[in-house]
Amino acid sequence: MNRTTARAAIITPPGEGGIGIIALWGADAAQVLAKVFLGTRQSAGTLQLGRIAHGTIQRGGAVVDEVIVARLEPEGDGAGEERFEVNCHGGIVAVRAVLTCLEEAGAMVVDARELASRRAAAARPLSPAAVRQRALAELPRARTQLTAAMLLHQAAGALERALQEIERALAAGERERAEKGLDALLRTASIGRALLTPPKVALLGPPNVGKSTLFNALLEEERVIVHHEPGTTRDVVAETVSLRGVPFELIDTAGIRATEDELEQVAVQRASALAETCDVALLLFDAPEGREAAVALLPAVRREARVLLVGNKTDLLPAGSTPSGTGQAVYISARNKTGLDLLESALLEPYTNLIEDCRRGGAVAFEEAIEKAIRQVRERLRAGGPAEALAALSDLSEPHYGCSTGP
Repeated sequence: MNRTTARAAIITPPGEGGIGIIALWGADAAQVLAKVFLGTRQSAGTLQLGRIAHGTIQRGGAVVDEVIVARLEPEGDGAGEERFEVNCHGGIVAVRAVLTCLEEAGAMVVDARELASRRAAAARPLSPAAVRQRALAELPRARTQLTAAMLLHQAAGALERALQEIERALAAGERERAEKGLDALLRTASIGRALLTPPKVALLGPPNVGKSTLFNALLEEERVIVHHEPGTTRDVVAETVSLRGVPFELIDTAGIRATEDELEQVAVQRASALAETCDVALLLFDAPEGREAAVALLPAVRREARVLLVGNKTDLLPAGSTPSGTGQAVYISARNKTGLDLLESALLEPYTNLIEDCRRGGAVAFEEAIEKAIRQVRERLRAGGPAEALAALSDLSEPHYGCSTGP
């Protein structure tokens, strides 16, 4: 097999879905595609820019999958490079079968994230091409449907349209409207980070307070051994859970207490170390006993982390009694799975006003480079006014979003 300059990468999430998309690019991408693609009416080599062709991917005369091939505009200087997207049936088996055919035809298979990093590094962070590349590259590791939907909306132009509105406001000298648009985009950065990098939630507290029971209740499966004897959890266990579409990494830790057991001491040390790196510390305490003893054991957490007090075992409270200080803690029964909706709401509190807009296709500053660039435009607007902010936006998003800045 003669290797070519063509590269191929899967740019849709793994798993079952309606379609799977493989990007194919390079100076000889058309020749590679021609070896395996049989068009119903048109071959890949004669396909015009921006047009699509229906056909099949074949291996040795046998049909591997029915596909639609799109020929795309070159990106950046793109001299000599051709770009195609092969839309095949969803499901990892079908997508990998098509990818294998392209590889056998001479394409080198690469990781979509490496592709995006290489292209986006040379592109302006707010340019439509860079945003689309970054969004599509993140798709294969999307952990929830909301994450995938958000990325697809950004790839389809949601962020681009929001930046167009800001550019028009800046060009018209409408400072207040531009400020509102920029601030709104910056507020979305929190959910963008959470969707791509699930916040780490450490379940902390003394032994036998119900951390593992809560862990299992949130996951809705028996992932951790639960036992009434203290010190049962000897190691760190982590799983990802989706709460209303937002992924969180739950980390069950050993109960924190003074102990002579060497193995348990190591587990307690690990739990304390995790507390220093987590994004959210869930400090559990026995609701019937009160929070004071558990709070006294709370290890150091990083300054940016949120601390949520969770009173567990409300099923053991006397009938009709109400826990004291309910406004300062969430009260649940992990065993009976009551109050979990309140705990979920507390975990989602930073994203509550963003989830629905994200689901409907709103713009999201989903990566650090994008957030940083938007913040630069906002700072230039604050320091120098609309004209300077417009120049900064132009520098960060070349080519222009289509708004004329001249007379």
